[in-house]
Amino acid sequence: MMSPTSTSAALLESEAYHRDLFEKSSIGLLLCNMNGQLLYANTAYANILGRTPEELPSLTYWEITPEKYADAEQLQLQSLQTIGRYGPYEKEYIHKDGSLIPVQLSGVIVERHGEQFIWSSIEDISDRKAAENLIQEKNKALEQALTQLQQSQTQLIQNEKMSSLGKMIAGIAHEINNPVNFIHGNISCTEEYIQVLLKLLELYQQDYPNPTDNIQQALEEFEIDFIASDLNKILKSIKLGTQRIREIVLSLRNFSRLDEAELKQADIHSGIDSTLMILQHQFKTKKSQYPEIKVIKKYGNLPLIECYPGQINQVFMNILSNAIDALEVGLETEKQSQIPQILICTQVIDEEWVSINISDNGMGMREEVRSKIFDPFFTTKPVGQGTGLGLSK
Repeated sequence: MMSPTSTSAALLESEAYHRDLFEKSSIGLLLCNMNGQLLYANTAYANILGRTPEELPSLTYWEITPEKYADAEQLQLQSLQTIGRYGPYEKEYIHKDGSLIPVQLSGVIVERHGEQFIWSSIEDISDRKAAENLIQEKNKALEQALTQLQQSQTQLIQNEKMSSLGKMIAGIAHEINNPVNFIHGNISCTEEYIQVLLKLLELYQQDYPNPTDNIQQALEEFEIDFIASDLNKILKSIKLGTQRIREIVLSLRNFSRLDEAELKQADIHSGIDSTLMILQHQFKTKKSQYPEIKVIKKYGNLPLIECYPGQINQVFMNILSNAIDALEVGLETEKQSQIPQILICTQVIDEEWVSINISDNGMGMREEVRSKIFDPFFTTKPVGQGTGLGLSK
């Protein structure tokens, strides 16, 4: 059995040991009462707040925390009880220099001699928060890089698509243009020669009004009079046809704009007209019982616009193609009660802006579709009928 002296010495030794542990702990430790009075804190706790252990007993909990309360007595008590019952959780304390220090807080309520106290511990997590912020910044930078990469990929796909389409159209236009120019150029000579032959035939009929039986039989069999009168009409039709082909070829060349890939001034109306020329065969609906799509143009007096002509023409092509598709769907589903039409309006807004409005009187778009019209690769069409690049950036 230990003597009273030995017991006192052991208690003193134990108290000194625990006090030493308390002081040397790397975690901030604090004892306060339920009124928020800071009764005792170790050096680590004081260091986190930029103070000395001797300064803290003169402060209250409310002087080291940025929390504000309307009803101080009730909410202060509630806050202190929260500290004692829950944790660990993160909050901020006020450093002596006024800055806010992020800490991880935990605590426990203890009772001694009928009075409640709170033992709380805090750990400075400034480095961890800085690391988390750095990770968030890097994640944000990675998200931005991914977004830029996706946009670049979309643009590359669009550029490749436009380049392939432009090359194909330019090649077709070139191949068609040469023989058509040859035919068109020879029509005038052919017409002149035929007129000479017809004139010569007329002179023969005047000088030899009584042909032989064989010639008379041939004249009746071949209907020379009808051929002579119809030949001019045929030549005019051929001439109009070749002229039409030349206009289509010119539209194809204007649409492809392979020689105009850079930013330059262009005639917007010419680009729209070229696109309409290419799409003209689609204005006649697939089924004969449906009326032809009517195109109404209300052009303003636009100046030359600085733009990328090939890309602008691609936009016109996509919008007009979508309008045609929408009108045809409306007709086929019997939801198109009006005569299908596309309205194109252009006007000058001010010195820097012009307006190009393309609208149709079809069914319109549902709101969930409308909200995604600028999303790359979004399309409502079946696989193989739409790329979803029409209105994306």
